[in-house]
Amino acid sequence: MEKNIIKWSPEAKIELMEIHSYLKKRSLQGANNVKNAILQTVDKLENPYSSFPYDPFLGEPYRYIVADKYKQYKIIHFKTGRIVDILSIFNTWQDTSKMEKIKK
Repeated sequence: MEKNIIKWSPEAKIELMEIHSYLKKRSLQGANNVKNAILQTVDKLENPYSSFPYDPFLGEPYRYIVADKYKQYKIIHFKTGRIVDILSIFNTWQDTSKMEKIKK
């Protein structure tokens, strides 16, 4: 079976860049480690047999997967056919009300 196709929203790309920029103020290596963990976790979504839970705050059709090693980062996505849209990289240490923007 063919792999899923990953599409990043502009917002998710910006969030990943902002996470990296913020963390590199303390440690470039640490920032790179977090970024790489997030990207490796997103790569898991290419597996056509993978299925992840609906986000408890956003509900259907929004699903999430947490970043390996850095569990505070939640990757919000939804899947249509073989297309997986990455909508947001959300730090769960933040107020969940900030997730409302994802639905818009």
